Amino acid sequence: MAKLDQIIADCLKLQCKMIAVVPSMDLTVPATLDEIRADAVAVLREMVKKVELHGIKLSIEFCGCPTMSINRFEDAYAIVQEVNHPLVGITLDQYHFHAMASSFEALEKADGKKIFVWHLNGMENMPCGAAYNNDEKRLWPGEPGDCLDHKRYADTLKKIGFEGDVSTMEVFRPDYYKLSNEENIKKAAEVTRAHVEKYW
Repeated sequence: MAKLDQIIADCLKLQCKMIAVVPSMDLTVPATLDEIRADAVAVLREMVKKVELHGIKLSIEFCGCPTMSINRFEDAYAIVQEVNHPLVGITLDQYHFHAMASSFEALEKADGKKIFVWHLNGMENMPCGAAYNNDEKRLWPGEPGDCLDHKRYADTLKKIGFEGDVSTMEVFRPDYYKLSNEENIKKAAEVTRAHVEKYW
């Protein structure tokens, strides 16, 4: 909570209105999904008390890695539903969604207004849950080797009412780090614009 106070202070200086909340990783206690959910709901309710004074949103980013405590869309969405606060929603990262085989059926039933951020990216066609299926396997959307069904993501999000107010490019591929910051920003802007024009 002390860290959150500092983040809120930074947000106020930067006029930032959203904080991404990332779940715990490598739990030392073998917690069940029910225990993780109860804990997350309790913590988020305490966090909301701090951010609502400033109108700052909390966006849970489930991470598609076997060692993350919240690693599938449906689990994150259940937590958001239970917290039931307009300032609490989800960051939907396409890589994370695919990497642990989150359910499109669950996404199709979700309230799109509870999805605060849409992270655009592509990825190599790796087995779900494999240890080597990591952030380095991300690609610019539509790059050769990209296995994601981008049209399905876009069509589903439109259908459930996501308004597209925050869409970001998030890739961590080592080859892309070889580009200069300026080259990377320019490329990300071009790819994002082309993606939105094609699917949105």
